Amino acid sequence: MMQYSRGENPNSQEQLRPRQTDWGEPKKKRNLTVTDTGWNGMDGVVSALGCRSVSDFIEMVSRGRISCKVARGTK
Repeated sequence: MMQYSRGENPNSQEQLRPRQTDWGEPKKKRNLTVTDTGWNGMDGVVSALGCRSVSDFIEMVSRGRISCKVARGTK
């Protein structure tokens, strides 16, 4: 097995290159604060709507591809 210096592995280098996105622009890392219950509930929402990830879900909502309706009696 070949040993590489830190950061020199070709697989690591590939991960550092900007990736083409579905939206034609690079994504940036963001911070999100949410309870464990809220986060755990996102799996079902994401799956039911056919999204690949929570990130994909947020992108689609913000671009108007998915609409959300607030249920009565909620904040």
